[in-house]
Amino acid sequence: MTDIILARGDAYRCFYCHYEFKNVEECWLEHLNDDRTDNNPDNLVFTCRKCNSKKQHDESMKVQAREKLRVNQLMNYVRDWKELQKLQTHSTEQIDINESNCNTTVQWLEERLPLGTSNTVLLKEAVDTITFECKDKTGHGSQQSIRNYIDYLTSSAPKAPFEIFKGEDGKRYIRRKQHDN
Repeated sequence: MTDIILARGDAYRCFYCHYEFKNVEECWLEHLNDDRTDNNPDNLVFTCRKCNSKKQHDESMKVQAREKLRVNQLMNYVRDWKELQKLQTHSTEQIDINESNCNTTVQWLEERLPLGTSNTVLLKEAVDTITFECKDKTGHGSQQSIRNYIDYLTSSAPKAPFEIFKGEDGKRYIRRKQHDN
């Protein structure tokens, strides 16, 4: 939903007081017509918590909201080709970053756990180091996403190349799967 609001040309700031949000926790979705069941993108804008609460008692804010809703409905922005392309480009960038970070994970594990060796790496070290490398390379990457890539590479699927096991010290390690030939 936020992608659509941004594609419409609204900035990532409060519609009423223009406060620029520093993070997503500061951002609220405001229903311009005050109907919380109407989640049509035309009816939504970003607001800060203070303005979101204040609007119910402020007639000038209600007038401003009605005008914004009217403009949004006239723009018919969801059908606008240029805006849809912006959303598509954003989605493509996310896919490219995801593929790059997954490839970085595979490459890191393959370098440390070559075929035919009994090498192991500590799972925590792998997650921390790969997360750092992905953020350094693409500007994106979280420990959770790296754990997801490692889960994929260590799954029970017959062709998954790695496995996780618990060492004698109680810590979790990654090693090459021993496939029967």
